[in-house]
Amino acid sequence: MPLNQRTRLHSGDPATLQLGTTGITLHGSVKQIASEAIGPDEARARFHLQGPLAQIVLTPSVTVMVQIEATPTAHTYAGSYCMTSVQTGTQSVLSLLPGFDHILSS
Repeated sequence: MPLNQRTRLHSGDPATLQLGTTGITLHGSVKQIASEAIGPDEARARFHLQGPLAQIVLTPSVTVMVQIEATPTAHTYAGSYCMTSVQTGTQSVLSLLPGFDHILSS
């Protein structure tokens, strides 16, 4: 995760993982957030990133551990590349409509 996003993330935040191009989605929550950033070279070495995956980490980043919900086949995907989305807050859909933001804040 990019370093500038670290303060928005908290242990327990819900996470959704999309596994590669399989279309498989798993759900879980943030379990641990590293306290220190690592550079791109260290990330590539630590996580054995090669080929196109080695180009993903370009700036100092923070390692985030996500615990997925138990499923019968979850172990099958250990070590797989995935894209992860973490919900860091909520906002009322009405607050997105012009004028309603003032009504809701009153």
